[in-house]
Formats: sequence, C-alpha cells, structure tokens
Amino acid sequence: NIVSNISSRDRIYEDAWTMAKDHKWLGCGSGAWSTVYFLYHDADEVWDAWVHCDWLEFTSTFGLLGGIPGILLICIIFLPIRKPAGLITHKWNHIGLNLGLTGCLVHAVFDFPLQVVSIQHLFVILCAIKMVSTRNDSNRMYTVGI
Repeated sequence: NIVSNISSRDRIYEDAWTMAKDHKWLGCGSGAWSTVYFLYHDADEVWDAWVHCDWLEFTSTFGLLGGIPGILLICIIFLPIRKPAGLITHKWNHIGLNLGLTGCLVHAVFDFPLQVVSIQHLFVILCAIKMVSTRNDSNRMYTVGI
C-alpha cells in the first residue's frame, strides 16, 4: 500500500510540474489548484486535491510573479536583523525558532504541512515571534525592550 501511495504521488508531481510549466508566470490562481488538476490527469485516476509538496503547489498556484515575492518574504525571517527594540531573548531561542521553521519548510517538500490549519497557524505564530524578537548578547535571558 505504501508503494502504491508513493507511485501515485509521482504521477501527481508530474502533473503538477506540467501545470507549473503551463501557468509559468501567473499560476492557475489561488484556491484553483484542485479544480485545474482535473484537466491534467486521466479520468479513471483518483482526483487529488493536493500535490503533497507545498513548494510545487505554491509554484503552480501563484506562478513566478506571485511565487518569488512569497519565497523572498519567507527568506526574510531567517535574516539576522538587529532591531534596537523588541522582545530581547537568548540566542538559543533564536536557534530553536530557526530549527522549528526550517523543519516545517523541509517537511513541506515531502508533504503538505502548510495546508493543515493548525500547523499553518503555528508557523505564522513562530514567524511573528521571530520577527519581533532580537538577540541578547548579555546574560539576561528574557527582558522586554523599549
């Protein structure tokens, strides 16, 4: 059963790459992937609603013009920006946040964690914490900066 599941994902990936090539610049549109996928697979196959790869689905949905800004926004989270004020935390908190966010983004290559609302909500909260916090180089662990 696992082998048939993986082989069906290979077929989904092939169809999604074809969709991404056909809708290269603007994509097929937000929320339209499962509807447009109906045109790319055989009628006797199972009609899947997700690609099982969030990155590929993101690319085929939003195209290059929508996908590149979205990926750049995700990359901003990992930049070591020094903010003069914010939630001052210890360096291990930043390391933990980076590991958690990276783990979710790597998991998105093999499955669709960002389609699950609870994981997506947690990802957004971790991104928000990362963006409002700044690293503390002294020994103080948790202080709120002004």
